[in-house]
Amino acid sequence: MFGTLQYDPSTVNDVAATATLGALYYWAGSAGAGAGVYMYVQVKDLAVADGDVLCPDDATGYNVTKDRSADLVSTICSGVAVGTVTADYYTYIQLTGIHDNVLGDGSVGLGDALYPHSTTDGAASTRAESVAASSFGDALEADDSNNRFTALLHCL
Repeated sequence: MFGTLQYDPSTVNDVAATATLGALYYWAGSAGAGAGVYMYVQVKDLAVADGDVLCPDDATGYNVTKDRSADLVSTICSGVAVGTVTADYYTYIQLTGIHDNVLGDGSVGLGDALYPHSTTDGAASTRAESVAASSFGDALEADDSNNRFTALLHCL
C-alpha cells in the first residue's frame, strides 16, 4: 500500500518529478523529518519552508500551495512541508506523525485542533468546534515566540 522512503524527505527539492505524484510513502524518521506517512507533490505559487501548512492548489490532490489567496480551498490541509522547496518544484510533504516545527499564528495552545489559517500563508490556526471542516492535527504544545510548535498530524 505504501512505498518506503530510503532517504530523508526533508532534502528533496526536485526540478522535475522523480516519483509518482500523489503516491504515499512511509519514512522511519531522522533528524530532518519525523516518522510518518508522506506524499510526493508539486509545490505551486510560492516557495515553502519546513513547517508550512499546505492546501490543495487544484483538484488533483498532489498540487499544493501555502498561498491562501491562490489555493482551491483553505479549509483542507494537504500536509505540512518538511524542508525548503522552490515554487513549482517537487517534494514530499508529511501527512501523519509528529512534526516539531509547524508554523502557527500566535494563538495555538496545547491540545488545540489545527486547521489551515484562512488568510496567513502557510500558517496553522485553531477554530471553534462548530466549524464544518476537519482538523489536520493536534497541537502538542503552544506556539512559541516564533509562532512554531510541535503537532501530531493526521492529514489522511
